[in-house]
Amino acid sequence: MDTGLATFTMEKTRPRELNQMAVGRRSVLVLDDDRLLASLIGTILSERGFTCFVAHTVSQARAIMKNEELDVALLDVHLGDGPSGIQLAKAIESSQPGVGIVFLSKTPDLVNVSADKGSLPASYAVAGKDNLDNTDELVDAIESALSSTRTPIKHSSLKSSPLDRLTTHQLSILREVAGGLTNKAIAQNNEVTERSVERTLQAIFLKLGVAPSDQQNPRVAAIRAYVDVFGFPPQKNV
Repeated sequence: MDTGLATFTMEKTRPRELNQMAVGRRSVLVLDDDRLLASLIGTILSERGFTCFVAHTVSQARAIMKNEELDVALLDVHLGDGPSGIQLAKAIESSQPGVGIVFLSKTPDLVNVSADKGSLPASYAVAGKDNLDNTDELVDAIESALSSTRTPIKHSSLKSSPLDRLTTHQLSILREVAGGLTNKAIAQNNEVTERSVERTLQAIFLKLGVAPSDQQNPRVAAIRAYVDVFGFPPQKNV
């Protein structure tokens, strides 16, 4: 497990002015646990005139940030078993407020995604992971993160998902289901009854439109919907 966030401490720096950042090549930290994807993004941005530093874990990203002066951090939201990109973004926001934040995500709704991974930074941009062949959109997201009037933005290529209909609690329960936990284990983790978990799952199935039938198991269908957006969550020992 990458526990680099636990020791993530850096000297605070003042935000750089935009006219200072415009001089020379802008530097970007690319953090994604998918090595092939991270390398691809680094190549794309290098060809567009950015200086790129690629990391696959929070510990690697922390080491880069201690030694390099960055303009933007391009962070995958889910980094496997360990700190998330959202947690790292909050640490960067606190220690280096001049660094722009761009999240790589398959869904535009990061509010629900952050339910169990820490709160979102005050300002950020989002680039669609499924549309990285559109290099203009990726660069636009980076430029918006560098803007002096940064606000949370979502790009048009980010497809809405049925999961957007779920509450943060329901999404958290579905994440545990996708992680392979039984109703009993989920109830123990959340200090509720199994009946409460069953009611929550029924509400989830209803919102996702996955009614039981001879051709469909609603639990499997709901897991598939979660995995299509976020991938499989790390397994938890019960």
